[in-house]
Amino acid sequence: MSSIFETLNNLSKPLLLSKGAPKIRIDDWTFRLHYRLTALLCILFSALVCMKEYIGDHIKCVHMQEDEGTDPIIPKKVLETYCFITTTFTVPYNSATSLMKMDYKTSTMLGGPGYIEGRNEKVFHAYYQWVNVYLFLMGVLFAIPHVIWKAVDDNKLKNLVQELNVPELPMGKSMKSKQVIMLADYIVKSTGTHSAWAMTFLFCEFLNLLILGGLCYLTDLFLSKEFSTYGIKVLQFLEGDPEDRSDPMADVFPRVTKCDLSTYGPSGSIQRFNALCLLPLNVINEKIFTFLWFWFVAVSFVSLGGWIYRCMTLLSTRIRCQSLGVDSYKTVVKQLTTSDWVLLHLLRQNLDQITFDKLLYLVDEQL
Repeated sequence: MSSIFETLNNLSKPLLLSKGAPKIRIDDWTFRLHYRLTALLCILFSALVCMKEYIGDHIKCVHMQEDEGTDPIIPKKVLETYCFITTTFTVPYNSATSLMKMDYKTSTMLGGPGYIEGRNEKVFHAYYQWVNVYLFLMGVLFAIPHVIWKAVDDNKLKNLVQELNVPELPMGKSMKSKQVIMLADYIVKSTGTHSAWAMTFLFCEFLNLLILGGLCYLTDLFLSKEFSTYGIKVLQFLEGDPEDRSDPMADVFPRVTKCDLSTYGPSGSIQRFNALCLLPLNVINEKIFTFLWFWFVAVSFVSLGGWIYRCMTLLSTRIRCQSLGVDSYKTVVKQLTTSDWVLLHLLRQNLDQITFDKLLYLVDEQL
C-alpha cells in the first residue's frame, strides 16, 4: 500500500524529460496515460470536492419554525447533518399519481413539489456523501498496474540503459560505445530469458484496460446506472431547444432535494417534518463526472487501440520492425523471441535513434 501512495505522490512530476540526465522510462505513453494523467485527475477532483472554502457547505436546508421570530423547532445544523447523513430524495413527476399539473423538468429540479405521501415514487440520492472517497479510490486503482510493473522491473531497464540516454557523456563517445557493446552482448547472451518479465509488462498493459472498463461499470452503478448514457444525454441537452430540453445533469445531480425527519412530540406521538435542501456540491459533481465521461471514452479508445496494436506486433514481424523504426534489421527481430522484442521496445523508449541503430547492428553481428 505504501508503494501505491508513493506513486500517487509522484503523479504531478512532468511527463517530459527534465534537465540533465533524462528519467528512465519503464513503459510507454499509453501506459502513462493511466497512472499519471487519469489517476492525477481523479486525485485532483477528489481534493476539489473536499475544498469547502470554494463551494461552501455541502448541504443547506430550510429549517422549520412554529412562528416567525421564534427559535427553530429543530436546530438548523442538526437538520442539515441529519439530511446529509440519511440522504435526501427527489420525486419524479407522475401525472397518474400527482394532483398537480406540472412540467416534468421543474418537478425534478425543485425536489418534488406535488408530493403525496404513499403515492409518489421517491428517488434517493446517497452518492454525494462518497464522491470524494470514490474519486480518490479510482486514482489509487489506476496506479496499481504501474506499481506492479515497477516492482517486477526492479530497476532492470535503468541498469541496462545506465547513461546511454544522456546526449553527451562526460567520459566521451568511447565510453558510450563500450556501454552499447556491453548492452548488445547482454541481449544476445540472455535471449529467451525475459519471458516472465515481458509477460508481466503485457499483463499490466491489459490490466490498465480492465481497470478502466471496471471503473466505468462501477461508476454506472454508483450513479444509479445513469453514467453509461450520461455524456450522450448532456450533448443532447446542449443541442436541444432551451424551452423543451430536460437537464440530465440536474436529474443525476439535483441541486435541490427533499428530506423527511421524524421526531417524538411532547405527548409521545410521531411528528413528521420535511425540509427543502440545497446541494451546492452537486454543481461541482455534475461538471466532474461530465468531464470524466468524455475522458474515459477517449482513454478507452486509445487504450483499446493500443492493445490491439500490441497484439498485432506480437503476431507480425513486419509490424514489430515498424514499431521499432528499424526496417533494415528484420533478421534481428525474426531471430529474437517475443520477450526479447518487449525488451527492445522498452529500450527504444530510452535511446535515441542513432544509439538504438548501433545497438541492433551489434546484436545482428553476434546472432
